[in-house]
Amino acid sequence: MTEKSDYNRGKLKLIFIGSFNAEKHGVFGGVARSCGVLMQSEFATSFQVIPLDSTQRSNPPPTLTLRWMFAVKRLFVFLFLLVWHRPSGVLAFASGSLSFIEKSLLLWIASLMRCKTFLFPRAGSIIEWVEQSPLRPLLVQLMLKRVSCVFCQGKTFKKFASDVCKVKDENIVIVNNWTACKSDVARGRIRLTKQIAFKKSRLLFVGWLENEKGVWDLIEALSYVRKRGRNFKVSVVGDGSQKDKLVAKAKELGISNMLDFKGWLQKEELNNCYSQNDIFVLPSWNEGFPNALIEAISFGLCPVVTNVGMICDHLTDGVHGRIVPAKDPELFASAVIEVIDKPHLAKQYASAANTVADRSFNPETSIGKLCEAISKRMA
Repeated sequence: MTEKSDYNRGKLKLIFIGSFNAEKHGVFGGVARSCGVLMQSEFATSFQVIPLDSTQRSNPPPTLTLRWMFAVKRLFVFLFLLVWHRPSGVLAFASGSLSFIEKSLLLWIASLMRCKTFLFPRAGSIIEWVEQSPLRPLLVQLMLKRVSCVFCQGKTFKKFASDVCKVKDENIVIVNNWTACKSDVARGRIRLTKQIAFKKSRLLFVGWLENEKGVWDLIEALSYVRKRGRNFKVSVVGDGSQKDKLVAKAKELGISNMLDFKGWLQKEELNNCYSQNDIFVLPSWNEGFPNALIEAISFGLCPVVTNVGMICDHLTDGVHGRIVPAKDPELFASAVIEVIDKPHLAKQYASAANTVADRSFNPETSIGKLCEAISKRMA
């Protein structure tokens, strides 16, 4: 106890509201992965971090009533932590519209106690939600009025925070995702030197099997690919409410023998899956910047994805892969066919994307920038 106290003495206290018990609740996703990496980095040694878990309890999400019950419980825990620890700051990750509202309210409360407050939205769906009603921008402007700093995953969200949310430019900091592990990037580069790469039409999807991930568009696109005479194998990593329906639809379309539904995989199993496939497919309807995409390009896969969220802030169509409009299965299929038919081009895309992963999403740079921004404002 004394040793721990000595270790933390002099460090600024920071309440961190994020996802820390995802596997316990059977929930996987980008926020949990980002929080895990963050807590194993210099971030955890730079501050006296006080974690407050806000992991979604299930997927699909619990009922609205249950979610608000969990939110109320967190509110009381948060108030206790504020009074007991008297932190210098509070950092909150927000992964969707309801999460955004809750975290913004908690930060508002923290600001009343003279804490510096930091909000890090992790989902592009927040932009879509705000733009659906003329009243929501006004609500968001009010909620963010007292936030010390808004962290963004790219220029798209920075523009939204500035133009729509009216956050001052000096209070907006772009911090790229940080899940491009150096060892993964190195494995990707080695893989890209092998002649066998991109010659077996091996596709990989990683994500929740839910409508917003474009899973039905994926099944339809794969049907088009098959009808146009291409053979392929698809590893589908993930789970969700649409899984059984997707399995049935694949059987109906005659492509079930080409799909392998693996469920969620542990980290090493997932890494092996990345290493064994060539093309990463993600026809999402909305995203922030997906961790699965970062991991895929780190491992040297060629991305075929949709132009949603912050993806186009970092990747360019025809340079780092194929990036096409969302909700267009036939166009998505054409992009997949292109990289299947031209393995040399797929390899070229993958190599360029692997360089982006190393340059833009490495933990040292991104987490260092996050820590610097927080320290500067809490000092």
